[in-house]
Amino acid sequence: MRELQLLERIRRSPFGGAWLRGARIRLDAGAATLWSTDRVLLHDGAPVDAVITCSPGDLDLMLSRQPPTDQVVLSLGDRDVADRVKQARGGLAAAALGWCGPWPDEQAADHVDLVRKAILDLAVGPADAITPLFPTDSGITLRCRRTEGARVTLCTLGLAETHGVEFVTQGHARGLRAAALRTLKQGSWPSEITLGEHRFRLTPRPMPLPTRLGWLVRVDEG
Repeated sequence: MRELQLLERIRRSPFGGAWLRGARIRLDAGAATLWSTDRVLLHDGAPVDAVITCSPGDLDLMLSRQPPTDQVVLSLGDRDVADRVKQARGGLAAAALGWCGPWPDEQAADHVDLVRKAILDLAVGPADAITPLFPTDSGITLRCRRTEGARVTLCTLGLAETHGVEFVTQGHARGLRAAALRTLKQGSWPSEITLGEHRFRLTPRPMPLPTRLGWLVRVDEG
């Protein structure tokens, strides 16, 4: 019964599904279990992304959508992938299991930053640099998360807590600033933004957070 509940949880949880596709999680709750989006079976010793350790009683509580009473320990596994990816997969698997309580849970605000960071690490890439998004004399303290690569990716950092959204672009930072400013002023964002001769399309993707359904919105010029 636990195996079916675990499989259902990782497939249907807002923190699981596509976010954990390809992940391998070892769940230690009396017996070591391998937990992934397509199977639940006894762990055979193969490398995993992360290890979640809890008591059998707390596992039953979380599967019945009740918060655990003791400590749930998350540690990195020995799989040959980047530590940020292993940490992200482990954190989202723990959230899917119910480590931060039933979802959404207004008491789980402390987990928002961890979950958001995990999603950005998986969907965007590493945070190679974090800088102010607006000039320091603007009075807007929003930050910009920069990921290096063939094309530099920029992402807002800080809107998720207040507005449930982060914007990401591989274009100029002006599109990111325009989307962030519109959201800060109006509390929401449109599907398009026109800024002089520049037009930006905004395409949302669900970004689950412990306290609400959020959005990761791609900003494209053209």
